[in-house]
Amino acid sequence: MSLSRTVDTLPWMSDDTKVNAIEKANAIAEDIGYPSYIKNPSELASKIKGLKVEADKLFETIVNAKGFIADLSYSSLDKPVDREQWFFGPVTSERLLLAEAKPNCFPGGHFATTILQSEIP
Repeated sequence: MSLSRTVDTLPWMSDDTKVNAIEKANAIAEDIGYPSYIKNPSELASKIKGLKVEADKLFETIVNAKGFIADLSYSSLDKPVDREQWFFGPVTSERLLLAEAKPNCFPGGHFATTILQSEIP
């Protein structure tokens, strides 16, 4: 990870602090592109099993989708945190801070040159 290499070059940081900083940097999960299940048809089908989509009925499809998402959210209660879960859609670029996962989420639909340049903080 380039962040780890950058930490090594900081003259103002003590060696003990560098070790801790590198450990924290290595704990960050980077989600760039799309979740892995998107390219796996059977896994994708299992993720959306039960979602009813009707081509001629927009309102009913929206209601079904909202109910599906609510059921999905409620089904995760009292379960361990899913570190592979994506929280953003394809047009979002955010730094999400969670105590458990610490992901960097950069969905594939919203890449900008400045985001991917390591020289820009």
